[in-house]
Amino acid sequence: MMDMDVQAVSGAATVAIACTVAFYVIAKTWQMLIYSLPKSQNFAESIMRESAERIRHELNHLSRKQLTYLGAGIVFMLIFATAYVLNAEQLYVDYPQWQLNVLLGLAMMTLAFGIHRTWRTFFQWRQLSFQRDATVSIGHGLQRVAADNGRVYHDVDSAASAIDHVVVGIKGIYGVHVVARRPVQGGYVVAEGGKLRFSNSDEVISVADLRRANSALSRELSACTESDIKVRLVIGVPGWEIQSQGDGSLLLVNERNLPMIKGWRDTSEFLLNDVVDCINNNLTSRCSMK
Repeated sequence: MMDMDVQAVSGAATVAIACTVAFYVIAKTWQMLIYSLPKSQNFAESIMRESAERIRHELNHLSRKQLTYLGAGIVFMLIFATAYVLNAEQLYVDYPQWQLNVLLGLAMMTLAFGIHRTWRTFFQWRQLSFQRDATVSIGHGLQRVAADNGRVYHDVDSAASAIDHVVVGIKGIYGVHVVARRPVQGGYVVAEGGKLRFSNSDEVISVADLRRANSALSRELSACTESDIKVRLVIGVPGWEIQSQGDGSLLLVNERNLPMIKGWRDTSEFLLNDVVDCINNNLTSRCSMK
């Protein structure tokens, strides 16, 4: 009876694995084919990047992976159930016991791997969803702050790395980076010595990469305008209270106190209208979907 059970399960599992692998290969090949084709955006020059554009693309990629894993799981279960009912063990009736055990072990390993990948992808998707919401909350708040005398650009590329938001106005330019951490009750963040420290963790986060991105954009805009342009560093930490701003070389904000940016300025960094126009043209070209 035990041999028959092993034969039945091994036979059904082997057929299910073969069909699942075939489905996965076909699905991945189709995805690669579709996304390798040249893409064109209608009215690309008139469409600007939205807040968290890069994160949205990553989420779409993860969603496709989730659907592929889910589809493969459904195929496995359906084929396994069908093969088991139809007595697929007859395919392996003359196989020795150890080979049946190997096939069964391989099936279990494949199933465990699929569950692991699906679970891991789910947590990645969950974290990216939070980052998207945090970035969008800051981006929409900045649009309200800059509505009167400025413009906001999202996902601005620089030679170093991308900047989540850039605010441009005659009273200065601000490169705003979002550090997305899930808030806790009564949680606060402190800026100290070019680093960030959150109240619920001993980990210290360096802002060196964020400074490099702003400095790279400063150099690029200075070359474009033939003026000395400084991009001030602002860090958004949605959901967290600000306990200390540190040495004043950066500004910490959350989604509720974004208007603080208006008061953080230096008259020596005020810009002429023609310089602002040149910067807006440059950033519009960078952030368009063409």
